Amino acid sequence: MFQRVQLNFGRLQVSGGSFVRFADVPRHVELEVFELAATPSGARALGDLLDTPFAASSLAVAERTLEALASGRLEYVAWSPAEGLTVSSVPDTDLATLAAEGHLTPDLAYLWAGVQMNRFSGTAARPFLLQARDGGFDHPAVTFMLAVIALEEEKLDEADTLAGEAIERYTTLEDPQNVGEAWFVRGEGARARKNPKVAKAHYAKALTANPLHAPSILATATLIAEASTPDDAVEYVAGRLQPFMLEGPLDGAGVRQVGMNLETIVFMATEPLATQISRDAMIMSIDSEPDPMRRGLRYFFAATLDVRLGEYEVAHGHGVLAKEEFAESGAPPPVDIEQFLQRVAPR
Repeated sequence: MFQRVQLNFGRLQVSGGSFVRFADVPRHVELEVFELAATPSGARALGDLLDTPFAASSLAVAERTLEALASGRLEYVAWSPAEGLTVSSVPDTDLATLAAEGHLTPDLAYLWAGVQMNRFSGTAARPFLLQARDGGFDHPAVTFMLAVIALEEEKLDEADTLAGEAIERYTTLEDPQNVGEAWFVRGEGARARKNPKVAKAHYAKALTANPLHAPSILATATLIAEASTPDDAVEYVAGRLQPFMLEGPLDGAGVRQVGMNLETIVFMATEPLATQISRDAMIMSIDSEPDPMRRGLRYFFAATLDVRLGEYEVAHGHGVLAKEEFAESGAPPPVDIEQFLQRVAPR
């Protein structure tokens, strides 16, 4: 069992307390937990930290983590040069007071920037990120967040420069996931400039760093659909699914990992075109997959995308196929297929 998990603004760790206290979890910590749980590696890390089996959805993983934080089983320790500084010891109200009085230390300025970014906007967070950086809070997340804010404000040259700096820092730290995130920011900047060729090249570099980076896959697919046809985009996404499916026979942990991998695509496919492309990719050439568990998971997540498209009868049909494949596999699936079928059953 892991004893800690790193977040953007600090870390989660098993508490040394007696787990009897109940406390409100600060909103910015909630948002960090939900963001982490939305990634396959993050959800798995949180599950290991809690010593609990894989939940059916990233939402369930996040909710269990927040329950553990509220009860005191886990504690959140903020980035700070002062050992032992925790978020609970510096409530949002106190941070607000320190900010108003101009007394934020660099690490607390970084923490307050996260609060501003999550509650209000990147514009509100920027001055506190600059304060943290100028005060010596040397962490590449500061540069990355400034790049994201610049992109949101359509300061595209600044965003590209900052994202490039973040790539260098994260590469030095051997952090491929965040390298991928920074390349994605550069891709989004190129896309905003109406330069799809450069955007696709940046997305490709994001996927070189992290082959499971769903936002880059979906952004590339959208560009392909716009330049060619949706069918070509579906074929592209289907070709990108192989790393999500893992190789070789799947044990219980492997099944859970494949489920979490595919769930990231569902989580990120929020636009109608991306949703349809992802759904069609899930079932494309599915009969060529020899493993019934993998087929079942693809049918299941195709069904969840059907729901997002409002196609409930199709969702039920794909759900039934998923159930049949799970039964053929002879292993318990990492999702509650019966509950899903009840939700989408024809009325």
